[in-house]
Amino acid sequence: MKGSKHNYHIAVESRGTRSATHQDDKVFDSSQLYMHVVEQVGDLMQHSQAQSGTLLFMGNPDIPRIRHQVAKIDKSLDRLEFVRLWVQKDGTVLVEAPKEMASTLQKLGI
Repeated sequence: MKGSKHNYHIAVESRGTRSATHQDDKVFDSSQLYMHVVEQVGDLMQHSQAQSGTLLFMGNPDIPRIRHQVAKIDKSLDRLEFVRLWVQKDGTVLVEAPKEMASTLQKLGI
């Protein structure tokens, strides 16, 4: 998803934990979740290359299996200025971002 706010270009890539084509009890295994994280990063890097200065957001459900996959590359994500959005069961969102982005995110109301 792409958009803009206050003259900032924003790209958000999100993934889930369940396959859309399976029943609710069928969840992705760890290798599939890892590939989803890799795809998110790759898609966001393409957005960044296509439109320099784009703010990059990864959106995921806040579950331990996905956090574990993202934690493996979190320092690199910070260097690349990727913002992580963790969606809670109640629909609220926790935001993780590099400290250097705090003022920009505050301007955006994030």
